[in-house]
Amino acid sequence: MPRTPKRSSMPFKPYTLQSRLEVEEEEPKPRITSSPSPVPSSPTKRSWSSEEFMQLHEHVKKNGCTAWDRAVQDRTGNQCYKVWIQTLDPYLKNAIMSKGRSG
Repeated sequence: MPRTPKRSSMPFKPYTLQSRLEVEEEEPKPRITSSPSPVPSSPTKRSWSSEEFMQLHEHVKKNGCTAWDRAVQDRTGNQCYKVWIQTLDPYLKNAIMSKGRSG
């Protein structure tokens, strides 16, 4: 025996032109992505070369810890700052300390 659909208490079908128009009038919701997209102008992630380390060291000797955007070409100011704080500065401090102890 075939099933017969039950009658709905709704005055109109759920997919009528009227309901579609109501949906279109709402503002579109912003898309939520799992992670922010990278800035298109930022350089790609790559290792630092010894020349770039030297440029950064020379920049800090000349200008101090300022103007990170101009420190190394094709690197952002944030990249230069982080490499100085996390890599070069501790390395240089340790080298000076160890030379003072042995000499």
